[in-house]
Order: sequence, then structure tokens, then C-alpha cells
Amino acid sequence: MSKKRVVCYINQFFGQIGGEKAAEVGFSVTEGPIGPAVLVQSELGDFGDVVATIICGDNYFADKPETAIPEGIALVEK
Repeated sequence: MSKKRVVCYINQFFGQIGGEKAAEVGFSVTEGPIGPAVLVQSELGDFGDVVATIICGDNYFADKPETAIPEGIALVEK
């Protein structure tokens, strides 16, 4: 069985960008695991690898779901 490629999504706080003042930030992508994605990686073991972590501000996503959802999906597809 081949290893799965995993992408984690986290908010701006857990992505180490900032708290409420940073909740308006748009998407960014970091190669590999950061924040809680490090724990996900450790739990995956030989099953898979966290290849990227997608970060997005809570307010950005909540205020613009009609554009944020397709934007996030496009990042995962890459």
C-alpha cells in the first residue's frame, strides 16, 4: 500500500500567524506540517505524509464562503 499524501487545514492562530487581529488573512500554504499538523503527522506513521498545511483566517473564511471554499479546494488540488 502506498503512503497517502495529506493536506491539513488550520486557522491563523494555529498557523502561528496571530489571534483575532489576524483573522482576516487569506490563504497561505506551508510545505509540510506545522502547528497541530505535526501531531497529525506523528499519528499517521507509515500510512501517510503531511505534504502541506493550508492556513486561513477564521473571519476571511466565514465572511466569504462563496469564494473561500473554491479557493481552498484549488489549493488542495495543487
